[in-house]
Amino acid sequence: YYGDGLRLDVLHQAGADQASLIVFCIDDASMSDEQMAPIVHAFPNARIVARAYDRRQVMALHGSGLAAVVRETFESALTMGQCALREIGIAEDEIDDACRAVRHLDETRLAAQLDAGDM
Repeated sequence: YYGDGLRLDVLHQAGADQASLIVFCIDDASMSDEQMAPIVHAFPNARIVARAYDRRQVMALHGSGLAAVVRETFESALTMGQCALREIGIAEDEIDDACRAVRHLDETRLAAQLDAGDM
């Protein structure tokens, strides 16, 4: 099926009514909760996961009812950091610890930003 994956008619035509999972991998940093909320509402039996470009877009999608949002720039930065640490001989357990610490700090910051509604 071709067309704008954010349009309900396209999603219905593609069989989203029977889907248990819908994944949005749209390369559009302007995708927001105003676009996603009607989709979440229209397909209550589907878990909906979306890729977000950055922290701003995660904040813009907050409140839309998505099951999960994966931040592209954050995840690629973590992966690159892991690769870099591995290349200079850092032990895997130390790399894992560092990743967990960065994730925890980021989650804490993002939660505070979402509460404040501001970057």
